[in-house]
Amino acid sequence: MLNRILTTLDDHAFAFNRDEGRYTFISANIHELTGYASNAFDSDIYLWRRLIDARDIEQVAAINDIPAPGQHINLTYRITTAEEKTKWVNEKRTLFTDEQTGNAILLSIVKDVQREDDAKYNREESITGYSILFDHNPSPMWIYDVVTLRILKINNAAVKTYGYTEDEFLTMTIRDIRPRADHETFNSFINDQGISEAKFQGFSSAGIWKHVTKSGEIIYVEINGDSIKHKNYDSRIIVATNITERIHYQEQMKLREQFFSSLIDSQTNFLIRIGMKGEYTFVNKQFSKTFGYEDNELIGKHFSITSIPEENHLCEEAFYYCISNKDKITKLLHKKPDKCGNLHDTEWEFIAITDEKGDVTEVQGIGQDVTERIKASEAILDQNKRLQSIASLSSHELRRPVANMLGLINIIDRDNFYNPENKEIIEQLLNVGNEIDTVINQIVETTFSYKDHL
Repeated sequence: MLNRILTTLDDHAFAFNRDEGRYTFISANIHELTGYASNAFDSDIYLWRRLIDARDIEQVAAINDIPAPGQHINLTYRITTAEEKTKWVNEKRTLFTDEQTGNAILLSIVKDVQREDDAKYNREESITGYSILFDHNPSPMWIYDVVTLRILKINNAAVKTYGYTEDEFLTMTIRDIRPRADHETFNSFINDQGISEAKFQGFSSAGIWKHVTKSGEIIYVEINGDSIKHKNYDSRIIVATNITERIHYQEQMKLREQFFSSLIDSQTNFLIRIGMKGEYTFVNKQFSKTFGYEDNELIGKHFSITSIPEENHLCEEAFYYCISNKDKITKLLHKKPDKCGNLHDTEWEFIAITDEKGDVTEVQGIGQDVTERIKASEAILDQNKRLQSIASLSSHELRRPVANMLGLINIIDRDNFYNPENKEIIEQLLNVGNEIDTVINQIVETTFSYKDHL
């Protein structure tokens, strides 16, 4: 009786006896749907499962294979035919008990969704009058079924942007054009919005998403959509504006900004900018670190906060001179106190920053701490003075007594050592020796005081 009823159906049907593990009925027209004859399913009871598209196998497996007796399960998924063609099908599963044998029979009624759509709706009433705007819109557009997420219609721009043909698109869901890593986020979004249950109605802006083209390229699109009735399905019509170039430009600018920021912060020189009222508008980390300030603690404060009162006029003169001579570099050497009051000798070069009209908007300064350099210069000057003093002592003060000593030695009576005049000469030699000792002590004192100074 059941077989005679199933034979009259236009749809495709399977009746599987679970207790005996065999098909009791397979529609003769199953070949039209799958490309396989009915006897192929008789000889291989797992053939239908293998026809399920890999993209949907997890979804189908996640749903209970067997409904409760008297109830049914509706599934919409893709299969791959013997001719390698992808088709959307809808399967209605029902479990009942055969009254004659008492065996559990699993009945599946399978419909070719695309064929059913074309047969019932040969014109698209939902977008009548808008087909030109849809088909020729420069941005990719599509319509999808909110329950199954399968793509029902696609425009030319989508084909061009994503690289899939129209037929390929119609075998896909909107999940398939997203990177696998984003599927969890996408599923959460769909569930949170209530889209799959047709709870969400009206226009929405879904923000920026990553999509993947047929070639594997990742593109960025801005998604806007609205509710629509298409082929009697609760659907949404989507406009996907390709903003990949804009995103890449923003990323490049961000990387460039990070690079220059890192370059500015990593350099040992100071970099500051001063507004037209004399307030700090920017200081790099090296400046803040050297003078003991926290980040942005100086921003908005007048530059006099980092100068000593007796040199404020030098800073002001350099500031106004730089503004008045915007094409020239203004140099400045002055002392800056840090937050603890310690003084640092600093050397600066300032230049005016102008806008597109040529008006000065800020003054930028590049400087460095030259305290140690100045100390080293002062030490070298002191060293030179001491060396000059030592040279003077050696060349003048020491030369005279040595010359006297040599002269006295030459007039000593070596033949008659007890000559009374020798006694007077020896006394003179002792005086000259004391003079030489005094000069040597001065040289030693000058030398060691220099070392102590270092």
